[in-house]
Amino acid sequence: MVLIDVWLFGGGAINTIEKIQQINRSGPWTTKSGGRLEVLCRLGFSESLEFLNYFKDSDIRGLRIYIVSFLPKKAVGGKEFHKIRSEILIVVNGKILLICEDVKGGRMEYVLTPETGGIMVPPYILHTYIVQEEGSSILVLANTDFDPEDPLTHDSYPEREFHL
Repeated sequence: MVLIDVWLFGGGAINTIEKIQQINRSGPWTTKSGGRLEVLCRLGFSESLEFLNYFKDSDIRGLRIYIVSFLPKKAVGGKEFHKIRSEILIVVNGKILLICEDVKGGRMEYVLTPETGGIMVPPYILHTYIVQEEGSSILVLANTDFDPEDPLTHDSYPEREFHL
């Protein structure tokens, strides 16, 4: 059961939807070279520490930046939670609906577009996205390492385990 796992292995703290943070964009500005500079994700010191604060000790700590692109309209993704990993999700193209749930039954929905900024999702938050526009793309910053060939680095758990 997820709730027991959180209490036993997570140091007694339970993340709730109130811990989800909206990350604002800034810009655009014209650069000295005549280009366009846009800040997709800007974290202050305390937000950076929160993102790099691991819910429990782990050997998979790290930093990854990846993109999920060319998503078809109405596609459903995520439907998972993490026990160690925090993620920042930023839509760089299109529009998605992000649905987040906590172990206490709290639920929040966010409509994300390139203009809205991002969302920081802490561990033990079930998150599911539904693509609202054809060709949408999501940029993800994750605070863990991952190797598809090494099961010890895998930190994604399906929705069915969340609702036990």
